[in-house]
Amino acid sequence: MATNDAPFTGSIIVDRPIMEVFEYASDPKYLGYWYPFYSRIDPLQTAPGSLLSYNIILQIGSLPWGPFQIDLVSLVPGRRLLYHCLRGGVILRVEFEPSSQGTIVHTSMSLWSWQAVLLAFTIPLSRPFFNDWISQSLASFKRNVEGRVAQNKPFVFFSYRREQAMYTGGRIYDALLQEFGEGFVFRDINSISGGSKWESSIRTALENCKVVIAYINDGWEDEIKKRINKTDVLREELIFSLLQEEKIFIPLFTSQKKEFGLNVRIDGINSTLNEIGGDSAHKVSNITKALKDRHGLLLRRDPDFQPDFQKLLKDLWTVVSKATTNPALKPQPHQVE
Repeated sequence: MATNDAPFTGSIIVDRPIMEVFEYASDPKYLGYWYPFYSRIDPLQTAPGSLLSYNIILQIGSLPWGPFQIDLVSLVPGRRLLYHCLRGGVILRVEFEPSSQGTIVHTSMSLWSWQAVLLAFTIPLSRPFFNDWISQSLASFKRNVEGRVAQNKPFVFFSYRREQAMYTGGRIYDALLQEFGEGFVFRDINSISGGSKWESSIRTALENCKVVIAYINDGWEDEIKKRINKTDVLREELIFSLLQEEKIFIPLFTSQKKEFGLNVRIDGINSTLNEIGGDSAHKVSNITKALKDRHGLLLRRDPDFQPDFQKLLKDLWTVVSKATTNPALKPQPHQVE
């Protein structure tokens, strides 16, 4: 068992989105850059109960130490990595937390089994050494991550009617950005760079994202109806995304009406869309079906906005867990020069 309070800890803020930081941290080919004291990393056949196993050689001063077998035993995408070193009696936990300044990376190292008992009396003396070790490692990690070209891999596509969603839509987008970071949430006016082609940029983002959030507020269906025989970028976004079965499509509702209820609103929208008949019916049939079949989420006004938004984040992190590629796939040997 690990000690209740980890005796060796360290934290740092990395100026990159949480998903980018986590993907770098969990990729086996970068393990050699995590800790400057690793002089060699060799992959092993994955041990029972592990996601990934490898041997390391530590270089402290002029003396090589090892080999030590390291096992990645637990992974929570975007949130946590947990490593065991049986021979050293060490449990290493790396946790990730979004913040307004980037990603907080917190590392804690605990002792377990007989090593914990044996070294318990030396912890006060060894704490400065190991904490400095962790601090140097985190500083190296920060330099490597921030030194890379920033990624632009939209995970969430935020679909909204711009002229209707200037304030509440902006609040939702800012909150999503706070959680996942720049480049991982796509909104047209923020994510399309100057000189890029508008339609192709939107299509590429829709193709690459995992989740489409369709923000629906008062008057949304009326605008669909008014534009049914005109070009409507929002309608085309929704229809395109709904044709891709692998996409997670989340209708997200707000309203200023006191009588507002989620089921009532969905039924009302479907009724309005179904009124659009004739040659235009095919343009909204997929949207109507999607709103009927997909479970929508309701964002109420304050003070209920934050609890409702946390429900959305919980659902998104569930998608992250399913969509993140397992890093425990054939790690490549890395020789530190």
